Amino acid sequence: MRKRTVSVAVASLILFNGCAANNAFMDNAGKIGGTALGAGIGAVIGKELGGDVGMLVGAGIGAGIGYLIGNEIDTRRENLAKLAKEENVEIVSQNIVQNNNQVVAKNVKDETNKGNIIGDSFTVFSNEQQFGLNSSNLNPKAEQLFNKIASEYKNSDKKILIIGHTDDSGSSSYNQKLSEERAKNVGNIFSINGVKKSNIYYLGAGENNPIANNNTVDGANKNRRVEIVELKDESDILNYASRTSNPEFFRKIEPKIIVEKIEKPKNTKVAKVNQDEKPKKVSNDKKSLLTTNETQPLNIEQKEEIKTVSNTKDIFDFNGKKVVDNSFALKTNFGDSLQNSNFSLITKAQANNSTKVYQNCLADKPRVKADVKSLETNKVIYKTIDYKKGLNNVPFITNIENTLIAINPVAVLENSSSATNFPKASFYKDYKGEKDAKATLELTTSVNTYQGTEGLIYRVFFEEQNTQMKCMDIVFDEKNVNSSKGVLYYTKNNQILEKQFEIARIK
Repeated sequence: MRKRTVSVAVASLILFNGCAANNAFMDNAGKIGGTALGAGIGAVIGKELGGDVGMLVGAGIGAGIGYLIGNEIDTRRENLAKLAKEENVEIVSQNIVQNNNQVVAKNVKDETNKGNIIGDSFTVFSNEQQFGLNSSNLNPKAEQLFNKIASEYKNSDKKILIIGHTDDSGSSSYNQKLSEERAKNVGNIFSINGVKKSNIYYLGAGENNPIANNNTVDGANKNRRVEIVELKDESDILNYASRTSNPEFFRKIEPKIIVEKIEKPKNTKVAKVNQDEKPKKVSNDKKSLLTTNETQPLNIEQKEEIKTVSNTKDIFDFNGKKVVDNSFALKTNFGDSLQNSNFSLITKAQANNSTKVYQNCLADKPRVKADVKSLETNKVIYKTIDYKKGLNNVPFITNIENTLIAINPVAVLENSSSATNFPKASFYKDYKGEKDAKATLELTTSVNTYQGTEGLIYRVFFEEQNTQMKCMDIVFDEKNVNSSKGVLYYTKNNQILEKQFEIARIK
Protein backbone atom coordinates (compact mmCIF):
# COMPACT_ATOMS: atom_id res chain seq x y z
CA MET A 1 0.00 0.00 0.00
CA ARG A 2 1.35 3.37 -0.95
CA LYS A 3 1.91 5.72 1.98
CA ARG A 4 1.66 9.46 1.56
CA THR A 5 2.93 11.96 4.12
CA VAL A 6 4.07 15.55 4.33
CA SER A 7 6.99 17.39 5.82
CA VAL A 8 7.81 20.93 6.70
CA ALA A 9 10.86 22.35 4.97
CA VAL A 10 12.22 25.67 5.91
CA ALA A 11 13.95 26.38 2.66
CA SER A 12 12.18 29.71 2.68
CA LEU A 13 12.13 31.48 6.01
CA ILE A 14 11.31 35.15 6.47
CA LEU A 15 11.29 36.88 9.82
CA PHE A 16 9.24 40.07 9.76
CA ASN A 17 10.01 42.00 12.91
CA GLY A 18 8.28 45.32 13.44
CA CYS A 19 11.27 46.73 15.31
CA ALA A 20 14.29 45.40 13.47
CA ALA A 21 13.20 44.81 9.88
CA ASN A 22 15.13 46.48 7.10
CA ASN A 23 13.06 49.16 5.31
CA ALA A 24 14.35 48.25 1.88
CA PHE A 25 13.31 44.67 2.48
CA MET A 26 9.85 45.75 3.60
CA ASP A 27 9.39 47.85 0.47
CA ASN A 28 10.44 45.01 -1.85
CA ALA A 29 9.14 41.92 -0.06
CA GLY A 30 6.59 41.28 -2.80
CA LYS A 31 8.94 41.78 -5.74
CA ILE A 32 11.40 38.97 -5.23
CA GLY A 33 12.00 37.70 -8.72
CA GLY A 34 15.33 35.87 -8.75
CA THR A 35 17.83 33.92 -6.75
CA ALA A 36 20.46 36.64 -6.64
CA LEU A 37 18.10 39.24 -5.22
CA GLY A 38 16.71 36.69 -2.77
CA ALA A 39 20.20 35.89 -1.52
CA GLY A 40 20.88 39.55 -0.84
CA ILE A 41 17.70 39.92 1.18
CA GLY A 42 18.42 36.75 3.11
CA ALA A 43 21.84 38.12 4.03
CA VAL A 44 20.21 41.22 5.50
CA ILE A 45 17.93 39.06 7.66
CA GLY A 46 20.77 36.78 8.65
CA LYS A 47 22.95 39.72 9.69
CA GLU A 48 20.18 40.99 11.95
CA LEU A 49 19.81 37.56 13.58
CA GLY A 50 23.32 36.33 13.99
CA GLY A 51 26.21 38.48 12.76
CA ASP A 52 28.46 37.21 9.97
CA VAL A 53 27.52 33.56 10.44
CA GLY A 54 23.85 34.49 10.38
CA MET A 55 24.47 36.52 7.24
CA LEU A 56 25.82 33.44 5.43
CA VAL A 57 22.89 31.30 6.55
CA GLY A 58 20.48 34.08 5.62
CA ALA A 59 21.96 34.26 2.16
CA GLY A 60 21.23 30.57 1.73
CA ILE A 61 17.65 31.13 2.84
CA GLY A 62 17.21 34.07 0.49
CA ALA A 63 18.55 32.13 -2.47
CA GLY A 64 15.76 29.62 -1.93
CA ILE A 65 13.15 32.37 -1.77
CA GLY A 66 14.03 33.51 -5.28
CA TYR A 67 12.48 30.52 -7.03
CA LEU A 68 10.18 28.90 -4.48
CA ILE A 69 7.41 31.38 -3.89
CA GLY A 70 4.59 32.23 -6.25
CA ASN A 71 2.83 35.51 -6.90
CA GLU A 72 -0.10 34.83 -4.57
CA ILE A 73 2.06 33.90 -1.60
CA ASP A 74 4.56 36.60 -2.51
CA THR A 75 1.85 39.26 -2.35
CA ARG A 76 0.57 37.93 0.96
CA ARG A 77 4.07 37.95 2.42
CA GLU A 78 4.51 41.54 1.30
CA ASN A 79 1.25 42.60 2.91
CA LEU A 80 1.92 40.70 6.13
CA ALA A 81 5.41 42.21 6.29
CA LYS A 82 3.90 45.68 6.22
CA LEU A 83 1.28 44.66 8.76
CA ALA A 84 3.95 43.23 11.07
CA LYS A 85 5.81 46.52 10.93
CA GLU A 86 2.68 48.53 11.69
CA GLU A 87 1.55 46.30 14.55
CA ASN A 88 5.02 45.62 16.00
CA VAL A 89 4.72 41.82 15.79
CA GLU A 90 6.77 39.01 14.28
CA ILE A 91 5.40 36.84 11.49
CA VAL A 92 7.43 33.85 10.33
CA SER A 93 6.74 32.31 6.93
CA GLN A 94 7.50 28.71 5.97
CA ASN A 95 7.01 26.56 2.90
CA ILE A 96 5.21 23.28 3.47
CA VAL A 97 6.57 20.50 1.30
CA GLN A 98 5.71 16.87 0.75
CA ASN A 99 8.53 14.46 1.46
CA ASN A 100 9.03 10.72 1.82
CA ASN A 101 8.14 9.97 5.41
CA GLN A 102 7.54 11.96 8.58
CA VAL A 103 6.62 15.57 9.25
CA VAL A 104 9.92 17.29 9.98
CA ALA A 105 11.36 20.76 10.36
CA LYS A 106 14.45 20.85 8.17
CA ASN A 107 17.50 23.00 8.63
CA VAL A 108 17.46 26.23 6.63
CA LYS A 109 20.50 25.08 4.66
CA ASP A 110 18.79 21.94 3.41
CA GLU A 111 17.77 22.00 -0.24
CA THR A 112 14.12 21.65 -1.16
CA ASN A 113 12.65 20.49 -4.45
CA LYS A 114 10.35 23.21 -5.77
CA GLY A 115 7.92 20.59 -7.02
CA ASN A 116 7.43 19.25 -3.47
CA ILE A 117 6.01 22.51 -2.10
CA ILE A 118 2.32 22.02 -1.37
CA GLY A 119 1.42 24.91 0.91
CA ASP A 120 2.38 27.81 3.11
CA SER A 121 2.48 28.56 6.83
CA PHE A 122 2.55 31.83 8.77
CA THR A 123 3.32 31.88 12.49
CA VAL A 124 2.36 34.95 14.51
CA PHE A 125 4.35 35.95 17.60
CA SER A 126 3.90 38.93 19.88
CA ASN A 127 5.61 40.51 22.87
CA GLU A 128 2.24 41.37 24.35
CA GLN A 129 -0.41 39.30 26.06
CA GLN A 130 -3.02 38.98 23.30
CA PHE A 131 -5.42 36.77 25.21
CA GLY A 132 -6.75 37.36 28.69
CA LEU A 133 -5.13 35.38 31.49
CA ASN A 134 -6.45 31.81 31.22
CA SER A 135 -8.96 33.07 28.66
CA SER A 136 -9.64 32.37 24.99
CA ASN A 137 -10.83 35.93 24.35
CA LEU A 138 -8.60 38.19 22.28
CA ASN A 139 -8.00 41.71 23.53
CA PRO A 140 -9.21 44.50 21.18
CA LYS A 141 -5.76 45.16 19.68
CA ALA A 142 -5.13 41.47 19.00
CA GLU A 143 -8.59 41.08 17.48
CA GLN A 144 -7.83 43.95 15.13
CA LEU A 145 -4.53 42.30 14.16
CA PHE A 146 -6.13 38.97 13.28
CA ASN A 147 -8.92 40.68 11.34
CA LYS A 148 -6.24 42.24 9.15
CA ILE A 149 -4.40 38.94 8.75
CA ALA A 150 -7.63 37.10 7.93
CA SER A 151 -8.51 39.60 5.20
CA GLU A 152 -5.39 38.42 3.31
CA TYR A 153 -7.00 34.98 2.95
CA LYS A 154 -10.54 36.01 1.92
CA ASN A 155 -10.02 35.07 -1.74
CA SER A 156 -8.32 31.75 -1.00
CA ASP A 157 -10.07 28.62 -2.23
CA LYS A 158 -7.74 26.34 -0.28
CA LYS A 159 -8.05 24.81 3.19
CA ILE A 160 -6.99 26.94 6.17
CA LEU A 161 -5.83 25.38 9.45
CA ILE A 162 -5.47 27.55 12.56
CA ILE A 163 -3.19 25.99 15.19
CA GLY A 164 -2.87 27.18 18.77
CA HIS A 165 0.45 26.45 20.51
CA THR A 166 1.46 26.87 24.16
CA ASP A 167 4.49 26.34 26.34
CA ASP A 168 4.46 23.23 28.55
CA SER A 169 3.96 24.75 31.99
CA GLY A 170 1.04 23.51 34.03
CA SER A 171 -1.47 20.82 33.06
CA SER A 172 -1.12 19.32 29.59
CA SER A 173 -4.88 18.76 29.27
CA TYR A 174 -5.56 22.36 30.28
CA ASN A 175 -3.01 23.65 27.77
CA GLN A 176 -4.62 21.62 24.99
CA LYS A 177 -8.16 22.72 25.77
CA LEU A 178 -7.31 26.40 26.08
CA SER A 179 -5.18 26.43 22.93
CA GLU A 180 -8.06 24.80 21.02
CA GLU A 181 -10.53 27.45 22.20
CA ARG A 182 -8.14 30.19 21.16
CA ALA A 183 -7.51 28.62 17.75
CA LYS A 184 -11.26 28.32 17.22
CA ASN A 185 -11.77 32.00 18.05
CA VAL A 186 -9.13 33.00 15.50
CA GLY A 187 -10.85 30.67 13.00
CA ASN A 188 -14.12 32.52 13.58
CA ILE A 189 -12.36 35.77 12.71
CA PHE A 190 -11.28 34.24 9.40
CA SER A 191 -14.88 33.24 8.72
CA ILE A 192 -16.16 36.74 9.47
CA ASN A 193 -13.60 38.14 7.04
CA GLY A 194 -14.84 36.14 4.07
CA VAL A 195 -13.08 32.77 4.25
CA LYS A 196 -15.56 29.96 3.66
CA LYS A 197 -16.39 28.27 6.94
CA SER A 198 -16.22 24.87 5.23
CA ASN A 199 -12.55 25.60 4.40
CA ILE A 200 -11.51 26.47 7.96
CA TYR A 201 -10.11 23.95 10.46
CA TYR A 202 -8.65 24.41 13.93
CA LEU A 203 -6.34 22.47 16.22
CA GLY A 204 -5.33 22.94 19.83
CA ALA A 205 -1.79 21.57 19.68
CA GLY A 206 -1.17 22.76 23.23
CA GLU A 207 2.41 22.08 24.28
CA ASN A 208 3.16 19.32 21.76
CA ASN A 209 5.16 21.17 19.08
CA PRO A 210 7.76 23.35 20.81
CA ILE A 211 10.18 25.26 18.58
CA ALA A 212 12.33 26.59 21.45
CA ASN A 213 13.57 25.48 24.86
CA ASN A 214 10.74 25.61 27.42
CA ASN A 215 13.32 25.69 30.24
CA THR A 216 13.96 29.38 29.50
CA VAL A 217 11.59 32.35 29.62
CA ASP A 218 12.44 33.45 26.07
CA GLY A 219 12.01 29.94 24.74
CA ALA A 220 8.63 29.50 26.42
CA ASN A 221 7.51 32.84 24.96
CA LYS A 222 8.40 31.64 21.45
CA ASN A 223 6.38 28.47 21.96
CA ARG A 224 3.20 30.48 22.62
CA ARG A 225 2.06 31.27 19.13
CA VAL A 226 -0.67 31.04 16.49
CA GLU A 227 0.09 29.25 13.24
CA ILE A 228 -1.94 29.77 10.05
CA VAL A 229 -1.55 27.00 7.48
CA GLU A 230 -2.87 26.97 3.90
CA LEU A 231 -3.02 23.64 2.02
CA LYS A 232 -4.91 22.34 -0.97
CA ASP A 233 -7.08 19.65 0.66
CA GLU A 234 -8.25 18.08 3.91
CA SER A 235 -5.87 15.15 3.61
CA ASP A 236 -2.87 17.47 3.64
CA ILE A 237 -4.35 19.35 6.60
CA LEU A 238 -4.58 16.11 8.60
CA ASN A 239 -1.08 15.03 7.64
CA TYR A 240 0.43 18.37 8.61
CA ALA A 241 -1.42 18.43 11.94
CA SER A 242 -0.04 15.00 12.90
CA ARG A 243 3.57 16.11 13.30
CA THR A 244 5.63 14.34 15.96
CA SER A 245 7.15 16.32 18.84
CA ASN A 246 10.76 17.24 19.54
CA PRO A 247 11.52 15.99 23.09
CA GLU A 248 14.64 18.17 23.27
CA PHE A 249 12.66 21.34 24.01
CA PHE A 250 10.34 20.08 26.75
CA ARG A 251 10.69 21.37 30.27
CA LYS A 252 12.63 19.12 32.59
CA ILE A 253 10.35 17.73 35.29
CA GLU A 254 11.94 16.40 38.45
CA PRO A 255 10.53 13.15 39.85
CA LYS A 256 8.11 13.65 42.70
CA ILE A 257 10.01 12.96 45.87
CA ILE A 258 8.33 11.14 48.73
CA VAL A 259 10.48 11.38 51.81
CA GLU A 260 10.43 8.84 54.62
CA LYS A 261 8.94 10.06 57.85
CA ILE A 262 11.82 10.89 60.16
CA GLU A 263 11.68 11.56 63.90
CA LYS A 264 12.62 15.18 64.31
CA PRO A 265 13.76 17.17 67.36
CA LYS A 266 11.34 19.62 68.88
CA ASN A 267 11.18 23.15 67.41
CA THR A 268 12.70 21.89 64.16
CA LYS A 269 10.75 22.25 60.93
CA VAL A 270 11.25 19.84 58.07
CA ALA A 271 10.39 21.29 54.68
CA LYS A 272 8.23 19.16 52.46
CA VAL A 273 10.03 18.44 49.22
CA ASN A 274 7.73 18.55 46.22
CA GLN A 275 9.07 19.24 42.76
CA ASP A 276 5.55 19.65 41.34
CA GLU A 277 5.02 23.08 42.88
CA LYS A 278 4.01 25.81 40.45
CA PRO A 279 6.75 28.23 39.36
CA LYS A 280 6.63 31.93 40.06
CA LYS A 281 4.44 34.24 38.01
CA VAL A 282 5.90 36.12 35.09
CA SER A 283 5.56 39.87 34.81
CA ASN A 284 3.21 41.19 32.11
CA ASP A 285 6.03 42.14 29.76
CA LYS A 286 7.09 38.48 29.54
CA LYS A 287 3.63 37.19 28.63
CA SER A 288 2.92 36.32 25.05
CA LEU A 289 0.58 34.85 22.50
CA LEU A 290 -1.42 31.79 23.54
CA THR A 291 0.11 31.76 27.02
CA THR A 292 -1.65 29.32 29.30
CA ASN A 293 -0.86 29.51 32.97
CA GLU A 294 1.60 32.34 32.34
CA THR A 295 4.09 30.72 34.67
CA GLN A 296 7.82 31.25 34.42
CA PRO A 297 9.76 28.22 33.18
CA LEU A 298 12.56 27.29 35.52
CA ASN A 299 15.94 25.99 34.49
CA ILE A 300 15.98 23.42 37.26
CA GLU A 301 19.25 22.03 38.53
CA GLN A 302 18.96 18.97 40.68
CA LYS A 303 20.87 19.80 43.82
CA GLU A 304 19.91 16.70 45.78
CA GLU A 305 20.51 13.11 44.92
CA ILE A 306 17.38 11.42 43.57
CA LYS A 307 15.83 9.44 46.38
CA THR A 308 12.32 8.13 46.46
CA VAL A 309 10.55 5.64 48.63
CA SER A 310 7.63 3.56 47.56
CA ASN A 311 4.61 3.49 49.81
CA THR A 312 4.01 -0.10 48.70
CA LYS A 313 5.87 -3.30 49.47
CA ASP A 314 8.95 -3.83 47.32
CA ILE A 315 7.77 -7.10 45.80
CA PHE A 316 9.86 -6.82 42.61
CA ASP A 317 13.64 -6.82 42.37
CA PHE A 318 15.06 -6.38 38.88
CA ASN A 319 18.69 -6.01 39.96
CA GLY A 320 18.76 -2.50 38.63
CA LYS A 321 21.30 0.23 39.23
CA LYS A 322 20.69 3.46 41.04
CA VAL A 323 19.51 6.42 38.93
CA VAL A 324 21.89 9.35 39.31
CA ASP A 325 20.57 11.76 36.66
CA ASN A 326 17.80 12.22 34.09
CA SER A 327 19.80 11.54 30.93
CA PHE A 328 18.19 9.46 28.20
CA ALA A 329 19.94 6.09 28.13
CA LEU A 330 18.77 5.07 24.65
CA LYS A 331 19.93 8.11 22.68
CA THR A 332 21.96 5.99 20.24
CA ASN A 333 18.92 3.83 19.51
CA PHE A 334 16.74 6.92 18.98
CA GLY A 335 19.14 9.00 16.87
CA ASP A 336 18.04 12.61 16.35
CA SER A 337 14.52 13.98 16.49
CA LEU A 338 12.80 14.37 13.12
CA GLN A 339 11.46 17.64 14.54
CA ASN A 340 14.94 19.00 15.22
CA SER A 341 14.40 22.75 15.07
CA ASN A 342 17.77 24.02 13.91
CA PHE A 343 16.23 26.79 11.83
CA SER A 344 16.02 30.31 13.21
CA LEU A 345 12.45 30.65 14.34
CA ILE A 346 14.41 31.54 17.46
CA THR A 347 17.39 33.85 17.71
CA LYS A 348 20.97 32.66 17.74
CA ALA A 349 21.26 33.30 21.47
CA GLN A 350 18.10 31.31 22.19
CA ALA A 351 19.33 28.45 20.04
CA ASN A 352 22.55 28.31 22.04
CA ASN A 353 20.49 28.02 25.22
CA SER A 354 18.83 24.83 23.98
CA THR A 355 19.22 21.85 26.27
CA LYS A 356 20.63 19.69 23.43
CA VAL A 357 20.01 16.74 25.73
CA TYR A 358 17.12 14.31 25.71
CA GLN A 359 15.71 13.41 29.12
CA ASN A 360 14.38 10.07 30.30
CA CYS A 361 10.75 9.40 31.23
CA LEU A 362 11.35 10.43 34.85
CA ALA A 363 11.82 14.00 33.61
CA ASP A 364 8.80 13.92 31.28
CA LYS A 365 5.04 13.86 31.75
CA PRO A 366 2.06 12.49 29.79
CA ARG A 367 1.15 15.03 27.07
CA VAL A 368 -2.37 15.34 25.73
CA LYS A 369 -2.77 15.38 21.95
CA ALA A 370 -5.89 16.45 20.11
CA ASP A 371 -7.41 16.06 16.65
CA VAL A 372 -8.20 18.58 13.94
CA LYS A 373 -11.76 19.91 13.98
CA SER A 374 -13.87 21.52 11.28
CA LEU A 375 -15.03 25.04 12.11
CA GLU A 376 -18.24 24.38 10.18
CA THR A 377 -19.26 21.31 12.21
CA ASN A 378 -17.00 21.54 15.30
CA LYS A 379 -16.44 17.81 14.83
CA VAL A 380 -13.16 15.89 14.65
CA ILE A 381 -11.87 15.10 11.16
CA TYR A 382 -10.71 11.49 10.91
CA LYS A 383 -8.61 9.75 8.32
CA THR A 384 -7.76 6.08 7.86
CA ILE A 385 -4.00 5.65 8.00
CA ASP A 386 -1.58 2.77 8.16
CA TYR A 387 0.21 1.49 11.24
CA LYS A 388 3.97 1.43 11.52
CA LYS A 389 5.44 -1.91 10.55
CA GLY A 390 5.35 -4.30 13.50
CA LEU A 391 3.37 -1.90 15.72
CA ASN A 392 -0.15 -2.76 14.56
CA ASN A 393 -2.07 -3.57 17.76
CA VAL A 394 0.25 -6.33 18.92
CA PRO A 395 1.63 -7.36 22.34
CA PHE A 396 5.29 -6.93 23.29
CA ILE A 397 7.05 -8.87 26.05
CA THR A 398 10.34 -8.84 27.93
CA ASN A 399 11.75 -10.95 30.74
CA ILE A 400 13.71 -9.17 33.46
CA GLU A 401 15.19 -11.27 36.25
CA ASN A 402 12.48 -13.95 35.88
CA THR A 403 9.68 -11.39 35.77
CA LEU A 404 7.75 -11.41 32.51
CA ILE A 405 6.46 -7.97 31.49
CA ALA A 406 3.79 -7.69 28.79
CA ILE A 407 2.77 -4.43 27.10
CA ASN A 408 -0.47 -5.00 25.19
CA PRO A 409 -1.57 -3.82 22.70
CA VAL A 410 1.01 -1.54 21.07
CA ALA A 411 -0.43 0.44 18.16
CA VAL A 412 1.42 3.33 16.45
CA LEU A 413 0.40 5.16 13.27
CA GLU A 414 2.82 5.41 10.35
CA ASN A 415 2.48 9.04 9.30
CA SER A 416 2.35 10.60 12.76
CA SER A 417 4.16 8.03 14.93
CA SER A 418 1.41 8.56 17.50
CA ALA A 419 -0.14 5.87 19.70
CA THR A 420 -3.77 5.08 18.91
CA ASN A 421 -4.42 3.55 22.33
CA PHE A 422 -2.82 3.14 25.74
CA PRO A 423 -1.84 -0.45 26.53
CA LYS A 424 -2.03 -2.38 29.78
CA ALA A 425 1.22 -3.37 31.50
CA SER A 426 1.19 -6.78 33.17
CA PHE A 427 3.98 -8.08 35.45
CA TYR A 428 4.38 -11.82 36.13
CA LYS A 429 6.81 -12.39 39.00
CA ASP A 430 8.85 -15.65 38.98
CA TYR A 431 7.46 -16.55 35.57
CA LYS A 432 8.30 -20.11 34.49
CA GLY A 433 6.54 -20.30 31.14
CA GLU A 434 3.04 -21.10 32.38
CA LYS A 435 0.40 -20.44 29.74
CA ASP A 436 -2.28 -19.71 32.32
CA ALA A 437 -0.12 -17.58 34.63
CA LYS A 438 -1.90 -14.85 36.57
CA ALA A 439 -0.40 -11.38 36.57
CA THR A 440 1.20 -10.34 39.86
CA LEU A 441 0.58 -6.70 38.97
CA GLU A 442 -1.49 -5.00 36.26
CA LEU A 443 -1.17 -1.28 35.54
CA THR A 444 -2.98 1.16 33.28
CA THR A 445 -0.78 3.46 31.24
CA SER A 446 -0.54 6.60 29.15
CA VAL A 447 1.98 6.97 26.32
CA ASN A 448 4.08 9.69 24.69
CA THR A 449 5.77 8.99 21.35
CA TYR A 450 8.69 10.82 19.72
CA GLN A 451 10.02 9.89 16.28
CA GLY A 452 13.77 9.77 15.72
CA THR A 453 16.02 9.00 12.79
CA GLU A 454 16.88 5.53 14.14
CA GLY A 455 13.91 4.62 16.28
CA LEU A 456 10.67 5.63 17.96
CA ILE A 457 10.51 6.52 21.65
CA TYR A 458 7.48 4.76 23.10
CA ARG A 459 7.31 6.28 26.58
CA VAL A 460 5.07 4.46 29.04
CA PHE A 461 3.75 6.19 32.17
CA PHE A 462 2.06 4.09 34.85
CA GLU A 463 -1.15 5.72 36.02
CA GLU A 464 -1.32 4.10 39.46
CA GLN A 465 0.50 5.99 42.20
CA ASN A 466 0.71 3.18 44.75
CA THR A 467 3.24 1.04 42.89
CA GLN A 468 6.96 0.42 42.59
CA MET A 469 6.84 1.13 38.86
CA LYS A 470 7.58 4.70 37.82
CA CYS A 471 7.77 4.67 34.00
CA MET A 472 9.35 2.88 31.05
CA ASP A 473 11.28 4.07 27.98
CA ILE A 474 11.15 1.82 24.93
CA VAL A 475 12.80 2.66 21.61
CA PHE A 476 11.34 0.63 18.77
CA ASP A 477 13.97 0.10 16.11
CA GLU A 478 12.96 1.56 12.73
CA LYS A 479 14.38 -1.39 10.80
CA ASN A 480 13.31 -4.24 13.06
CA VAL A 481 11.02 -3.82 16.08
CA ASN A 482 12.23 -7.17 17.43
CA SER A 483 15.66 -5.60 17.95
CA SER A 484 14.22 -2.95 20.26
CA LYS A 485 15.47 -1.97 23.71
CA GLY A 486 14.01 -0.35 26.79
CA VAL A 487 14.68 0.93 30.30
CA LEU A 488 12.40 0.33 33.30
CA TYR A 489 12.44 2.82 36.19
CA TYR A 490 11.17 1.53 39.53
CA THR A 491 11.67 1.95 43.27
CA LYS A 492 13.45 -0.40 45.65
CA ASN A 493 14.89 0.16 49.12
CA ASN A 494 13.94 3.84 49.12
CA GLN A 495 15.69 4.61 45.82
CA ILE A 496 14.85 4.97 42.13
CA LEU A 497 16.55 2.25 40.11
CA GLU A 498 16.82 1.57 36.38
CA LYS A 499 17.14 -1.65 34.42
CA GLN A 500 17.78 -2.01 30.71
CA PHE A 501 16.10 -4.77 28.75
CA GLU A 502 15.39 -6.10 25.25
CA ILE A 503 11.82 -6.37 24.05
CA ALA A 504 10.09 -8.12 21.14
CA ARG A 505 6.56 -8.68 19.92
CA ILE A 506 4.72 -11.96 20.24
CA LYS A 507 4.51 -13.50 16.79
